Amino acid sequence: MEQKESATALELVCNIAAYWNARKISEAVEYLKEHGENIKDDDIKFITPLITSHINSFGKFDFDLEKRKSVIMGDEN
Repeated sequence: MEQKESATALELVCNIAAYWNARKISEAVEYLKEHGENIKDDDIKFITPLITSHINSFGKFDFDLEKRKSVIMGDEN
């Protein structure tokens, strides 16, 4: 039962991400068109909202406190 709940939750997250991506892609395309970019419908059909590289699906985080401190202090190297 726990596996089924986990799979259902992950499926929901993936669906939400696809919806969010689709909206943001649509907004970006409309913005570009409004600002004079020539965007063809034939090109748009190759864009997919099924991008998931920005999703941390396993809930694992790596914190580099030294790097974080340098970013906060403005010492990005």
